[in-house]
Amino acid sequence: ALGSAFVAVEAFQSVVNTGMKFEAFEKTFLAVSKNTEEAKENMEFARKIAMEMGADIVESGKAYARMLGGKGNTPLETVRDTFEAVSKATTAMGLSADDQMGVYRAFSQILSKQKFTAEEVQNQIADRGLPAIDLLRNAALSLGMDAEGGGINKLMERGELTVEKILPAFNKQLELLANNNNAYSKAVKENFAPALGRATNTLKMLSNEIFEGGLKDGLL
Repeated sequence: ALGSAFVAVEAFQSVVNTGMKFEAFEKTFLAVSKNTEEAKENMEFARKIAMEMGADIVESGKAYARMLGGKGNTPLETVRDTFEAVSKATTAMGLSADDQMGVYRAFSQILSKQKFTAEEVQNQIADRGLPAIDLLRNAALSLGMDAEGGGINKLMERGELTVEKILPAFNKQLELLANNNNAYSKAVKENFAPALGRATNTLKMLSNEIFEGGLKDGLL
């Protein structure tokens, strides 16, 4: 009987903790969106990407919210494209959850600065496992910029690789990387980690439904 009571308490605490995390998750999106409707759309987008790639729905959602919070004048659609492209590329490359979050943080900083710099490209994104310099060089070349050899570093030093100018092209390079030899598709369909992540997310959303369905009101 004591064991059953302990299990019940553990289950109760798990549901409450999960519900509180989702509550904070929703408040964050409200803070970085223009209105309630946009916040709802942003949360739904974050959930869709997390479920597709099997990432933690709350943590990846927070990463997307940070991008939105520092996006400046960058169009919402471009930020969404960036989050999705980064998610796909990091999943296809098999990056760990920690490295993936590190790449997200780097892009939040890029959006905040409104330009690509060596700090984020070389010291954060590349160090986490993405071929950032090659991707950035290819993006710049696709726009007719002088990026051969060391040219890409000079472009960064001069501050010419602005978000407005090059981020859409960089996103395309991330997509090409993710889709090379169907790497992303194979990763989400055949690897164990994404499948486990999706199952975990489903349980978390169920716990949140229980929390929102009356448990929270009973605690107030």
